[in-house]
Amino acid sequence: MAQTEHIDPTGFGLLLVAAVSLPGAIDTLLGTAGSDIMWANSSIASIIGIMLIFVAYLAYKANSTFGMTVFGVVGTGVLCVGGGSAFFGGATAGSGTLLVFGIIYLFCIMWSVYAGTPKLLTMLLVTTALIFLVAFATTVCDVKEIGYVLGIVYLFNFIFNFWLGAGLCCDKIKTF
Repeated sequence: MAQTEHIDPTGFGLLLVAAVSLPGAIDTLLGTAGSDIMWANSSIASIIGIMLIFVAYLAYKANSTFGMTVFGVVGTGVLCVGGGSAFFGGATAGSGTLLVFGIIYLFCIMWSVYAGTPKLLTMLLVTTALIFLVAFATTVCDVKEIGYVLGIVYLFNFIFNFWLGAGLCCDKIKTF
């Protein structure tokens, strides 16, 4: 196997985001969020959040400013929102945290468009922003259907992250 000086960790990071998005989709679409049969739990989110922060460090080492920033924000968001209860004894992020991360992702979308990143990357940033903004809406609105919208957004986030991550890891999978 040939050794290279820098390996781009983006594919790995995207597959980790997919791994945390699919359980979120399953839980919200099947209505198991908050129950004992949840597919996602705070321990898994904590582990993936920490791993994503490590991917941000690897992106930094590979001289990828965009990758370092986005994976750093994703890892922090997953850790604070999804994994917070594992570290802070049941305390989860409040609605303000969800709104702040949603707004940050709106700026990441603009940065992605300006930087000319692949359209699929911009689309998954849109779904990531929507996850935080729709989750915020579920905290301030008492409408059950918003949970289903969140599940669908999680599902698209899984698809886009998996597709782009797999495409970066395997040249035979076409991305745009």
